[in-house]
Amino acid sequence: MSIKEKILRMAAYYDAETIANSLRVPIETVEDILDGKAEITVQTEQFAQAQVLQVNTSRTAHRQKVIVVCRGKGGVGATAVAMHLGRQISERVSTLLIDLNIDNGGSDLTYYLNLPSYPHLGIAKNNLLEGIIQYQKDLNIIAPPMSKKELGGFTAEDVQKLIFQARQEFDAIIIDLPNRLDDITKEALSCANTLVMIMGAFRQEIFRLAHLSESYVTKDKYLVINNCALDANTAVEILQAHKSVVIPYDDELENSFENQQFLSKKSGFSMGVESLKELIYEEIPKKGGLKGWLTRW
Repeated sequence: MSIKEKILRMAAYYDAETIANSLRVPIETVEDILDGKAEITVQTEQFAQAQVLQVNTSRTAHRQKVIVVCRGKGGVGATAVAMHLGRQISERVSTLLIDLNIDNGGSDLTYYLNLPSYPHLGIAKNNLLEGIIQYQKDLNIIAPPMSKKELGGFTAEDVQKLIFQARQEFDAIIIDLPNRLDDITKEALSCANTLVMIMGAFRQEIFRLAHLSESYVTKDKYLVINNCALDANTAVEILQAHKSVVIPYDDELENSFENQQFLSKKSGFSMGVESLKELIYEEIPKKGGLKGWLTRW
């Protein structure tokens, strides 16, 4: 049954808001379909052979995002950006944050947000929904276990399967990548459609990030600059990024981690992440209205 048929059938029993919440689509899209104002086609993408629902409507839609957050070195705030970006996006669409920083002793994200040690990535690789921690409404997290032994092995094939399943359930998937380029991170990069590169103060970082950027030319790329030693325009040109945003260091960041909570939305760091979110979800007017992409079905 097509999404249009589902909506039309459900409309006999439910209002537009209930249908939108049930099917995880924007209420504007439901209303436009019911009013006959939306033109719908179904296409198949090469990635994971998943179907994509394309809706042309006069109102806002969105393309499902699979966002990887990577870094040129450790300690540049990539995990902080990933977690705050997850919070920001979850206010708009259903979001899954996947932490692939697998190591003994748990990850920084687990500490920062005081996440429970169970369930974890080892559960999610076999059953996605059973391995998810619902941290907030529409913000869900998959974190690595406290020891590699609990994970029971994790391969590039596991990454592909995990992301494919996540795309059936969530509108946005954010993946916090470790500071290494192995088969697992390569597979995550391959599955993503959006690349967020975090650059700190060292010039050498740009060479590592440039290697990533050159290898994945088809991605939407955004550069986050954190006390960068290079001119922003130069860094954007070298990394072939679409746009950049400066996220200033915030003295309250360390305190928020110690208190195991997010920064205030009014903090400089949070406002910088909000700017990044707006760039990623920037709406581009096209002839006949705004063309967007909705969740895969």
